[in-house]
Amino acid sequence: MYTSFKPYVLVLAMLGHGACASTECDPNLADSIRDTQRHMGPLRADKPGQARVFSADGSEYSAGAARWLQAELLRAEKNCREGKFADAGEHVAAVRAAIIPHAQR
Repeated sequence: MYTSFKPYVLVLAMLGHGACASTECDPNLADSIRDTQRHMGPLRADKPGQARVFSADGSEYSAGAARWLQAELLRAEKNCREGKFADAGEHVAAVRAAIIPHAQR
């Protein structure tokens, strides 16, 4: 039986389950990552070629910006699991800096 594997399903699953919540990760950093993920919600394009996507709070992002935000959070989780807390914190700060102006609108 042939099944196609969609890599974005794995990304969404990791974002949804807070993959950084392992024991190696600093608890404060893990909480920060989860809070940021909660704010973004299921930030993804519903159909191919969709130019705009919306977060759980109604903030609007370009599809490219949404992918960048998700990639930054994945990098933060990876760095957190590897014990690179400073690098992980920088990635989370970059995402927060990008989403805060949207949340204040």
